[in-house]
Amino acid sequence: MKTVAILGTGPAGLMAAHACKLAGVPFHLFGLGQKSIMGGAQFLHHAVPLLHNAEEPEFYIRYRLTGNARSYAQKVYGNAEIPFVSFNNVFDGEVQPAWSLQKVYDILWEDIAGGGSSINEMNIGPVDVVNWIDDGTFGLIVSTVPKQAVCLSHNMLIQVSHGFWSQMIRVIPECIFDTDLSDNTIMYDGTPNVSWYRTSRINGIGSTEWGSGAPDTLPYKNIAQLKKPINTTCSCFEGEVLFTGRHGAWKKGLLVHHAFTDTWKALQ
Repeated sequence: MKTVAILGTGPAGLMAAHACKLAGVPFHLFGLGQKSIMGGAQFLHHAVPLLHNAEEPEFYIRYRLTGNARSYAQKVYGNAEIPFVSFNNVFDGEVQPAWSLQKVYDILWEDIAGGGSSINEMNIGPVDVVNWIDDGTFGLIVSTVPKQAVCLSHNMLIQVSHGFWSQMIRVIPECIFDTDLSDNTIMYDGTPNVSWYRTSRINGIGSTEWGSGAPDTLPYKNIAQLKKPINTTCSCFEGEVLFTGRHGAWKKGLLVHHAFTDTWKALQ
């Protein structure tokens, strides 16, 4: 296969590049030349080939749940109609194998991105993608950047409107249960008596998240705002670009390792 273009150098983009490297396919990275800042509960649900031993998890995640999924969904998304929430996918007391996402990102940043030196620094837009497709510059284009960046409608290149639905959440780098929550535990709260919906401590790093049901003002410092993609009607470049990763596909439920598996399948 000809050279692959990978848009975005966050964890998903470098996972896609790792797939190219294992497949022996050359690639070019396009991004802003700096590492992504990650917030919230961060870990890998599956091992990544040549980076992990699938039979030996680095640690185990334990889940604690209170309340119910409906209340949980309202705290995160308000009255929006959501097909599922993560509360539905686990049960109280469940234990799952896990691997460190930050460690993998650090390794790939140095190995794949050369500490940033191997990145073609540029703001990617739909015109670039159109030109690459028309010229046949790349054998495959993989996009992990927020899908709006390469949407023809969002960039006012066509008059048909495309919708992008998301939920803004707030995150602080501490666990509300400073003394109660053991390490590598995620607590989902589906009750109306607390404002946050998820708090966790993973590898000693705490995190607490609030959704649409939280008060406008929170009594904490170091609050970051993050956008959770839900869905989109954008169909730009379908069949011509591989959109992967939660922001790249702008789809709820995608995990970081899917960028590796999606790219690997596309290269076969």
